[in-house]
Amino acid sequence: ASQNLSYDRQLANKAQQIREAIEHIGGLDVEVLPTLGMPEPWHYRNKMEFAFGEGDGGPYLGLMERASYERVTEIEQCFLATPRMMQAARHVETFARSAGLYAYRPRDRTGTLRHLVVREGRRTGDLMLNLVTTSAVNPSTTLASAVADLAPTTVLWSHNDTWGSVVRGDRVTVLSGSGNISERIGHLTLIVGPFSFLQTNSEMVEVLYATIAGQAALTGSETVLDLYCGVGSIGLYLARQARRVVGIESVAEAINDARQNAEQNNITNARFECAAVEDLSTLTYGAINPDVIVIDPPRAGLHPRLLAELRALAAPRLVYVSCNPAALARDLKALSDVYRIGRVQPVDMFPHTWHVESVVALTKRG
Repeated sequence: ASQNLSYDRQLANKAQQIREAIEHIGGLDVEVLPTLGMPEPWHYRNKMEFAFGEGDGGPYLGLMERASYERVTEIEQCFLATPRMMQAARHVETFARSAGLYAYRPRDRTGTLRHLVVREGRRTGDLMLNLVTTSAVNPSTTLASAVADLAPTTVLWSHNDTWGSVVRGDRVTVLSGSGNISERIGHLTLIVGPFSFLQTNSEMVEVLYATIAGQAALTGSETVLDLYCGVGSIGLYLARQARRVVGIESVAEAINDARQNAEQNNITNARFECAAVEDLSTLTYGAINPDVIVIDPPRAGLHPRLLAELRALAAPRLVYVSCNPAALARDLKALSDVYRIGRVQPVDMFPHTWHVESVVALTKRG
């Protein structure tokens, strides 16, 4: 974390981090613009994943310690979460103690309480609470009653019997509401499920998507290919500026969300396919023929096979969205003989951490 630094210094450091990675790892001379930041960089998260620990007073909710899968630090306040999220944590702690439940211990697989996931629609006011336990305890509607004064949109109880500490659920029981919440991003209203991916900073995701739209420079006649499209939010954001959008994602649940989000927003010129983006050639040659490709890969960056496919396809324009400066630098180097690299725009999606997003447009040479 970098909460001890002034926010202006944090923004400058993030731009410098990207600049140094591109220079030293990529061996490229690329302009990096000043980082776009938040006016008020506190209490910005729309999702918190709390973990249960066990203390003298019973189970408590906190945050998993770095590089640990079982040590949980109890917290009274988190300045990145909203007050409503912290209230939810306190309510669920009280419920867990009154129900006589104990925190899960990975070493000996005792206890039942694993996580509490709180998601908040910052633009809609929606609130989702998802209690994750082992299947040794049955879902109880008393949880919904215990948090009723928070007026949650939906309350869920998920079972996870895996060994690891991944916040997932093998079976999800909806105790109240629909099981989903909604969030507005620009002109879109997105449906968010308990395990749907959505950027954790609703305010800055609008800045990020506007930056992507600016770099894409669409005129209304283009076919846009959205790789690693997730729940479709980037492609849907661009759809009204494009002739058509095709999103590709390997996670079936995310593709279902993307299709639902397209229908929710009455967008008819976007379609979404469940497939591995590394098989790009079988998906695009003679079929999609994109004018613009938007790529938002995981932290590892682009798979070597996908890099080769992008070089061979040589679409007129790429827009690369990165959350890892080192991977960005490596991939830009691999594409630099086919594409001219534009200015890199950092966007501070994660104030008071070292993480930074960046957006850069690449235009085909010749």
